Amino acid sequence: MTSTYSSAQLRERDQHIRKQCQEQLRAQEARFQRLKYSADTTNKSFFDLQHRARRLAESLGYIDLPDAQIAIDSSEYVLTYQECFERLQMLEAELSMEKKESELARVTLRKVEQEKRVIDLELRFVTSNCETLPYSWVNHAAT
Repeated sequence: MTSTYSSAQLRERDQHIRKQCQEQLRAQEARFQRLKYSADTTNKSFFDLQHRARRLAESLGYIDLPDAQIAIDSSEYVLTYQECFERLQMLEAELSMEKKESELARVTLRKVEQEKRVIDLELRFVTSNCETLPYSWVNHAAT
């Protein structure tokens, strides 16, 4: 005996299969969207990280991050960038103070040179006037 299926029974079975497939499809679609979002977020983070690394290397004066890392690793100095930067600021402040002191010394030197010129002129004037005085008065003033 063969069993016969009616179209109503097949329809029920088909609807049940379709419902299962749609549920599986929705679950797979949701999983795909979660994975796509995760991949997009990871790609964005990776791009941001690469961009920041390139900007950092360029800020330090290098072409890229590996170039900067090689230069830092092969350096003879064991100072960090922050220590170097603080030292640079300190040295620039000292240089500024030295420049101010140097300028003050130049101004003082100019004043002293001007005073020397005035004294030299006065000395010439006095010595030229002494030469015109009678010899006896000059000898008498010296004793």
